[in-house]
Amino acid sequence: GCLLRWSPGGRDRRRRRCLTIEEACRTRRRHGCADRERHGNRPPAPVAPDDFVFVLDGIQDPGNLGTIIRTADWFGFKLIVCSPDTVDFYNPKVIQASMGSFLRVTCHYVDLPEYLSTYNSLPIIGTSASGKILDQVILPKKGMIILGNEGQGIRPDLANCIQDYWKIPKYGHAESLNVGVAFGIFCEKIRSLS
Repeated sequence: GCLLRWSPGGRDRRRRRCLTIEEACRTRRRHGCADRERHGNRPPAPVAPDDFVFVLDGIQDPGNLGTIIRTADWFGFKLIVCSPDTVDFYNPKVIQASMGSFLRVTCHYVDLPEYLSTYNSLPIIGTSASGKILDQVILPKKGMIILGNEGQGIRPDLANCIQDYWKIPKYGHAESLNVGVAFGIFCEKIRSLS
């Protein structure tokens, strides 16, 4: 696949040029859209007043982040907050896996402990295999749900910010659930009860 961009031709004529995903990502980086150093100087990402915000802690696989972005778009979530060590939003594999949803979903990279402490009046939920079963919790009207790293889970220094832990019930024998799949299940649960 490719993205189309108009580029100047002779005189006033314009011609279409096909950009590869890699070229599009490099173009965005040159203009500062994926400059990680600037993320720290931005104000905290806004929280939708009557909705949930998903927080990603150290997601490393670009395919997982792309799937999460695509799923967020499907369920109407426009904002995802990421730790600085989460894979780059403009990684070509993220863009490809998002199937165009990266144009409608914003990923904001922040220092998570500082960000979460700013919104400590909201319910902040962690995901954990030892949490409360998702089908049995009383869902608040808004809040934040943190999904952790694929191998390590949520980092320990976020524990002071988390008010409760939820888990997806397990019926079979699989050791774990892919973070992109888990994200989709949480999205569906929230939307089905809202």
